[in-house]
Amino acid sequence: MKRSIIIDTNLLVLLIVGLVEPKYIEKHKRCAGFSLGDFKSLSAHVAIADKLVLLPHTLSQTSDLLRSGLKGEAQARLSMAFRALVDVNEERLIPSRLAVARPEFARLGLTDAVLLASLDAGTVLLTVDHDLHAAALSRGLNALHFNQIRPRAPA
Repeated sequence: MKRSIIIDTNLLVLLIVGLVEPKYIEKHKRCAGFSLGDFKSLSAHVAIADKLVLLPHTLSQTSDLLRSGLKGEAQARLSMAFRALVDVNEERLIPSRLAVARPEFARLGLTDAVLLASLDAGTVLLTVDHDLHAAALSRGLNALHFNQIRPRAPA
């Protein structure tokens, strides 16, 4: 069966920053808490999916976060990479009215409710958000917490 992957905003920021320049991961304020190893694990996991699905809600957040993390030439490079990612991947539109009707909306907010509404049998959500992950699993949706694929720190 073909598998699509949707990644949450924080991981989308990490993916784009790492694709542009792995050294930016330690400099970009929205990548705090992530490492080069995290980027490598994320990009490998995205690469094995048949397709990356993007959502307007996460794209909007990602664009804002990318622009706030670095300035000058680096910011321009991140914007170009963001545009390239949008150009080559599927974008799935979930109307906000459907998302706010979900029971999780009040607790998780609009973007997470949209993420949940976008999942189907062939799509897996990859997230670092514990509450979002738990909500997806409680609904029987395909979800993977990033810590499950994250490289372990050497002992």
